[in-house]
Amino acid sequence: MRTNEINVLTAITKIGSKIKSSKLLKSNLKGINVYMKVVCDHFSLSEIECYLFVSTFIVQMQDDAMELRDFTRFLNINSIDAIQYKPHFERMIEKKYLISTSRTGARFSTFFSGKKAFKVDETIVEAIMENKPISIIQKKQMDVYEFNQQVSDLINERDHNDIDTADLFEMIKDLEQENTHLEFINELINFRLDIEDRTLIYEMGDDFVTGGFTSLNITLKDIYGNVRERMARSREILDEENPLFMVKLISITDGSFHNDTKIELTEKSQQILFGEDLKLFQKKQSIQNVIKSKDIQSKELFFEESTKLQLDFISNSLNQENFLELQTRLKSNNLVSGVAAVFYGGPGTGKSESAYQLAKETGRDIIAVDLSNTKSMWFGQSEKKIKEIFTDYYQACQRCEIKPILLFNEADGVLSKRTENKNSSTHQTENTIQNILLEEFEKNQGIIIATTNLEKNLDAAFERRFLFKVKFEKPTTEVRKQIWLNKMSWISDEVLNQIVERFNFSGGEIDNIFRKVVMHEVTTGNGHDSSLLLQFCDSEKFENQHNGKKIGYS
Repeated sequence: MRTNEINVLTAITKIGSKIKSSKLLKSNLKGINVYMKVVCDHFSLSEIECYLFVSTFIVQMQDDAMELRDFTRFLNINSIDAIQYKPHFERMIEKKYLISTSRTGARFSTFFSGKKAFKVDETIVEAIMENKPISIIQKKQMDVYEFNQQVSDLINERDHNDIDTADLFEMIKDLEQENTHLEFINELINFRLDIEDRTLIYEMGDDFVTGGFTSLNITLKDIYGNVRERMARSREILDEENPLFMVKLISITDGSFHNDTKIELTEKSQQILFGEDLKLFQKKQSIQNVIKSKDIQSKELFFEESTKLQLDFISNSLNQENFLELQTRLKSNNLVSGVAAVFYGGPGTGKSESAYQLAKETGRDIIAVDLSNTKSMWFGQSEKKIKEIFTDYYQACQRCEIKPILLFNEADGVLSKRTENKNSSTHQTENTIQNILLEEFEKNQGIIIATTNLEKNLDAAFERRFLFKVKFEKPTTEVRKQIWLNKMSWISDEVLNQIVERFNFSGGEIDNIFRKVVMHEVTTGNGHDSSLLLQFCDSEKFENQHNGKKIGYS
């Protein structure tokens, strides 16, 4: 039979049946010369390389990959005899015919101690099975997703004690060398990150794609078999002394206890890993406490002329066209390009609602933050939560066509005057939080609005950081009349004058009374009732409750 009449798969099958248990002795290998020529010519292999290639292929078809014990059993040789074939295996790896597998593997140098496994590259297998020339089978290059997933698979296998930690890192280095076309690998290396830090980034990248979070303790347990190494790396990260923090690639997001600490990729590292694809993930992500501009209900507010003028000025400044021009001009003059405002005054005077209406008027979403929630009882977590607020906000700014407003509602607690008790860990934490806020306000590039009821307690250091300081006072008589008539146009002039003379209500208190009027109409079916309206006014204040009147029902 001529060699051009024999396909490669047939030749491999014939050779495999002959060399099995042959010890590769010449006396046992008669009658396969024609098949050897087919395989050797097809793959440009030497005779010995052909035997080893065929052995690997046959074992792979039966057991997925070939380990040392599979190799010795197939040829019926001992481990010492196998050592002589090491250079030939290395050459076939260089030629990309064989690849190392992570099934139980480690670096190549440990192959003959029983820890390495090999298989024929899948593109070569495809060519053989389909009887196609290797030249037309283009080897598929890994992308970031496949690369990170393979790293994650290696880490999972190390956790099952199939690979030790040192070998894990060597295997990931090998994987990097095989995928130098991936730019993010070179970028991470250029940051002078060692293989341990790069491995953590790859694992976090895989978690990011699958939509899960990265648990610090669980991930380090998977990577490190040695408890001491694991604890040292954990402490380095928790203390933010790891190089990944220095180059701003990871952040700590949550975790009250050591085994619940969550870490995540920063916007910077996400961009390095995923580039343009990042937009696909960001569309799926939702920011907590976001109120869409379109969902904010328009509401007419009534203020003194001076307050109204200030709010109109802010609204015009936040108009998108004006805001972009404003930022350009400020930056050109080396000034902070963001806008920060504080709305201060008594409860119910319209501070928060004004922020919402500004967002509605300017087409901006609001990210509402309750700063009291940042006061974690666990030392160090409060500071991290504050940093996370601004990290999330600026990421949202990059994702949105129009920058949203970051609203710190009722910010009295953290914007108040700093304490001098250096021995109190609570006071130290509060002062640290304020320092972080001051720093963020100083470099603000977005739009921040804070509301507070206690402006007298506001720390002086914050005063300069707020470009706008708008005082909200209880409405005057004329303004109160406008509010009442806006809510209840049916009120007679006589009753209206009586109400505004007797009751110095804020806008929020008038809203409360109006709600009770509506509730009464719904539950009783009765229409407008001026006497009942006066009773509701009487009961709005705590100090008026002693008269014991029953409201609305008899």
